[in-house]
Amino acid sequence: MYDNLYAFGGRSFAIWDEAGALVWDSGAAIEKFLASDACKLGRARDIPCKTWFNTGHDETAAFDARSSAKGPEPEGLTVGKIGDKTFAFVGLERMGGVLVYDITNPRAPVQMDYLNTRESWELDPEKNLDKVGDLGPEGLHFVPAAQSPNGKPLLIVGNEVSGTTAVFQLNMTY
Repeated sequence: MYDNLYAFGGRSFAIWDEAGALVWDSGAAIEKFLASDACKLGRARDIPCKTWFNTGHDETAAFDARSSAKGPEPEGLTVGKIGDKTFAFVGLERMGGVLVYDITNPRAPVQMDYLNTRESWELDPEKNLDKVGDLGPEGLHFVPAAQSPNGKPLLIVGNEVSGTTAVFQLNMTY
């Protein structure tokens, strides 16, 4: 009855050109990264992401609990220019944190960093928000160095679940 099925949204982010043609899609790259040895969590970046692969920020904060429901759920996004480079900052609502991609060449983006300050998946977030860190990045805003109060580019992240606002100073080297 159907030749093709299309669904909007998902586990990736895409770049489209001004004519609406798909230029690039991250495909499974986000989840492959989160399951890799290279991915680290926490303020000290010492917690292996793969231990908490596709967890949520609520009662489903168990290994692989989100795989059947949007995975890490890339949701919020902002774009900013630092020097001659253009970056995309992609918030992962469920797994948490922000992926940083150099999208200067939109046909070949490069993942540059992953910022996730969550400290615990074992504590109940509703009772321990002061100990678990930022949960559920929802809104992201890039502040160029020229408009920043300290002269450095900033990334501001509003976290829906923890009710916190995180401000990251971007010390990009390239």
